[in-house]
Order: sequence, then structure tokens, then C-alpha cells
Amino acid sequence: MKKPVIGILCGVSELDYKERKITQFYTFNDYNTAVLKHNGIPILITPPKEIDYAKTKKEDITPLTEEEKSVLIDALSICDGFIMPGGSKTFEHNYFIDSYLKEHNIPTLGICLGMQVMAINETKQRPVRLANDNHFRTNHDVKITGKILKNILNKELINVNSYHFYNMLDVGSYTISALSPDGVIEAIEDDNSLFRLGVQWHPERLLENENSKKIFEAFINAAIEYKNNK
Repeated sequence: MKKPVIGILCGVSELDYKERKITQFYTFNDYNTAVLKHNGIPILITPPKEIDYAKTKKEDITPLTEEEKSVLIDALSICDGFIMPGGSKTFEHNYFIDSYLKEHNIPTLGICLGMQVMAINETKQRPVRLANDNHFRTNHDVKITGKILKNILNKELINVNSYHFYNMLDVGSYTISALSPDGVIEAIEDDNSLFRLGVQWHPERLLENENSKKIFEAFINAAIEYKNNK
């Protein structure tokens, strides 16, 4: 059995390099390692436009052309699963990719900002800034409320690592699958998909943790199932 190919969407940032700033497309090594450790083949998916994403204002970025959409579709067609990673910026291509993944039932794991993209794409509502920073660089418990996540973890309460400032108030048709003690939505799931799970925490940073292992195992297993049924 060949290993499933897992797409990872690159982030965009500026990098100081030899006294000048350059734009870089990046992903954190933790995502790559998580896929490799669970017998997947990671590939990086970059934005499709020939622009400087870090220096161009969002309002100045033109909508995706049909050719640019086609480039993304060709890249996504290679993937048996997809990770929508954390980060600080989103663009039109984030939401186009998420829509394509959902439409074609490609197993998707959204992490932090990736989870927010999944919810925003459905509700068209932005997250709200939390009143305090008690979800940034900290650990806290979450109560598991969704059947998919509960089946994966076989637990009703887990401790997670937290690195975010925002909270989704509306997740549309998604099931809320985890909540923090102060009511922040910590995970969402789609009962009608092969695998669509978004978590607000970062399991890729805790790869030796039993709960993180189970999440990635379930995701990769779904990607294998998708691959076998292509």
C-alpha cells in the first residue's frame, strides 16, 4: 500500500535577508514531521498568484483568475488529505482551497487559523478578539462534545496547548466538538464528511502526546481510505 500524499498550505511572511526584506512561503517543520511520523508523504502547496504576498495590501490583490484556480485544483488533485495550518494571515486562496476540499470530500485537518478558515468559509463571519490573553502560550482543559472527536480520543476531557487570540462565535452547520471552560470553541467537526476536523490547539507541537497521535492517526487513516477509493 502506497502512503497517502498530504498537502500542507504554506504561510506567507517577510524575512530579513542580507540587509533586505524578502517574501517567503513557509511551513513549520512540526507539520511535516507529524505527517512523516504517521506514514504520510507531505507536499507543500504555495499561493498561485505572481505577486509579493507579504508586501501587497489585501485590498489590492485581485480575485483568483480561472487559470489560478486551475493551478490550485491541479495541486489539490494530487492530495489524499490536507492540513490547513495555523498562522496569522488568510487570502482568497485559503477559502477556495477549503471549499474544494469540502466539495470533493478530501480529508481535512484544520489547525488553529485553519479551523477558523473552515468556520469563516461557511458562516462568512469573522472571529472576535478574546477579552484576555488566557488562550495564548498556555495550556488548558477542553471538554470533548462531538462524537467524531470523542471516538478518536475515547475521552471527554483533555489538556491542550493554546496559541490564539480569537474565538469563533458561529460555526454554521459544523458540530462544536470541544469547548474550553470559558466557553471558547476549541474544535469543530463535519458529520457528513469522510474526515473534516478543525482544532484550535496545536497537536503537531505535541507529537509524543497520546491525544495528538490519535488525531493524526485518524486523519492519515482517512487519507488512506480516500486514496484507495479514488
